[in-house]
Order: sequence, then structure tokens, then C-alpha cells
Amino acid sequence: MVALHSGLVAHAYDGSSVNTQFLHQSLEAVGGPLVLVASIVWLAAMISLPLRDIFGRAGARESAIRHAVVAQVLLVTVLSTRFLPPLAVVRVLIGVPLLGLLVEAIGTRTGFPFGVYRYTDRLQPQLLHVPLAIPAAWLMMMPPSWAVSAALTGTSSGFAFVVVSAAAFTAWDLLLDPRMVGWGYWIWERPGRYPGGIPFTNFVGWFLAAGFITALTAPHVPPPRAELSPVLLLVLVYGIVWALETLGQAFFWRMKASAALGGTVMGALSLAAFFAIRRVS
Repeated sequence: MVALHSGLVAHAYDGSSVNTQFLHQSLEAVGGPLVLVASIVWLAAMISLPLRDIFGRAGARESAIRHAVVAQVLLVTVLSTRFLPPLAVVRVLIGVPLLGLLVEAIGTRTGFPFGVYRYTDRLQPQLLHVPLAIPAAWLMMMPPSWAVSAALTGTSSGFAFVVVSAAAFTAWDLLLDPRMVGWGYWIWERPGRYPGGIPFTNFVGWFLAAGFITALTAPHVPPPRAELSPVLLLVLVYGIVWALETLGQAFFWRMKASAALGGTVMGALSLAAFFAIRRVS
């Protein structure tokens, strides 16, 4: 799952047997068993989402969405604690969902910056007529988007970092929105021409909102390294979300247009980030 630096890989084996001390040290470097458990729980929730949606009973889809969001929030939180000071973690955990909720509440009431839309009652619980899964989703994808931007720009501040972070976050929405609108979780007053009837103003709004939240809350992100590290794992989270979301839309939910368009953009950013990490390491 993780491409280790060649120098580290050389120490991973002792003859034909795995060097258990090396594996233990690698695991400890990214947070120990807690990271491993959080990763397994998250992957299980993500992989089971389409299966629960298709084969589950009534309400299984909404339950699967909530579980996947909570599992990724927990994983991102655990990884963030490995390279951020406590106050920075608190700022991210509080600031990102609160600002996300504020942006969504303003958006549903004014049409700015996304366009005119409203949430239905299907995804519960809600606050200010916004499903709580939505600001939680901002939190679950914002740090991975920051890690991708850090890999591509070589920095974790400044205009370029904010722009690439916003682009990485918006690329995810190219995949997310058609599925969620198709499932009836929100409705556009004037459907657009993007697959699922999404207006292009929505993506402009996501880019602006993601840039705004990044500028206010993004902490210093250490440069991702090819060896096992929390920041590299956040880039991998982004890439795995891309792969599973694209495959799910293409094969489970028969949404080939959004899978092709969103998958291409998000995939390009994922692969570019991986290659950037490999070049500088």
C-alpha cells in the first residue's frame, strides 16, 4: 500500500525473513497500532459502502455514508496528531467543520457561492437545514487535500498552496456531487450541464470556499516523504478515495460520465502528488 524509500526497504529484510524490528519502528513512526486500526476501520467502511447500498435494507445507504464519513474523520484526526501540535489539531478539528457549516448554511439561504440549492430531509441529523455529514465531509477531505498540495507545491502556505489545495478539494466534488444529488440528498433550483444536473457554479463555489477555509485553518504541513509518514498516508487517503469513488460510480452506480470526468481530474492530482513525493525523496 505504501511505497517505501529504497534505502529503508533494504533494511526491511534479514535474509529471507522480514525484519520485525524495522516493521515495528515504521509502524511507531506513524502512530503505532492506533493508525493501523483506524486505517482498517476506514477501508472497511469505504469498501462496504456500495455493498451496503445495493444489498442492504432500507436506510442502509444513509447509515453507510455516516459510517464512512466518521471513519475517515477519525483516521485523518489520528494522522494529523502525528505531525501537528495540539493547538493546530484543535484549530483544524473545530475550524474546518464550523466554517464548512457556515458556508453551507449561507449557500442554502442565499445561493452564494454555489448556486441556488437546498438539502432534503433524507440525510439526518441536520443543523441549520444542513446535514451534519456535510461539514464532517469537509473535515475528512481537507487535510488530505492539503497534503496533496504540499506535495505538488513544496510548501504549506502562500497563494500557490491555497490554490492547489482548493483545486484538490474541488476535484473530489466532481465525483461526490453527482452521486449525492442522484440519491436525492440535495436539489438544484436550476440544474446544470455537468453529469447529475450539477451547475458549474457549484464547482466555482467549492473552489472559493475551500480556498477560504484553507487560508484560515491550514497549519504547517511537513513535506511528504517517500518513507512511511503521516503526511504520505494523507496523500494515500486522497488517492484511495479517488480510486474507490471512481470504481464505485463506474461499476456499482452506473455513473460513467462523472466517473470519467471526476476520476480523470482527481486521479491526475493523486498521481502527480505521488510522483512529486518520489522525485524529492
